[in-house]
Amino acid sequence: ISVGFSPVEESPLYKAINEVVQDDRAAGLESLWLASGGPTEPLLGTLLSVMGARSLTGVQFHPQLSLWHKLDPTRTYETMYNRYGEIAFFQYQLDDPRIKFSNPSHGSFNLHASVINPRLRALGVRYVVTYAKDGQLSSPRFTKLYAGSDRPYRIWRLPYEEGQQGEALAPP
Repeated sequence: ISVGFSPVEESPLYKAINEVVQDDRAAGLESLWLASGGPTEPLLGTLLSVMGARSLTGVQFHPQLSLWHKLDPTRTYETMYNRYGEIAFFQYQLDDPRIKFSNPSHGSFNLHASVINPRLRALGVRYVVTYAKDGQLSSPRFTKLYAGSDRPYRIWRLPYEEGQQGEALAPP
């Protein structure tokens, strides 16, 4: 048992995430989020889920095959994601069209892709939370919605063409 933690609702990151989630819901969107980097990833993805966002990263106790098959239609990597998964995301360069899965250890898998990969967009991925480094997301095509004052978190809105909002999906 752990005690002495301040309520998550008091964190500036929670407030920023919650504001974005509520704005999306008011607009009829159920966006997916990615977490990239941070202390002991995939905990950042799990933190997003705790804070009310639908995260593609984090912990999935049951394989989400219908979700992963949309990213891997030929099922090339199915043995890597057909498992309990502590899921981390690693960014490819923006113009890289590949999507790859890897297994760094038995209970985890990594998703490697560009944050603007069309398959991620089709799932409804609209936001990325990064830890510490802005990297390629600092380009003008991305909108920084939040920069942490208490910790080096950043929330980025991904660029979408008009009418290309991604499909609404049930939570992973």
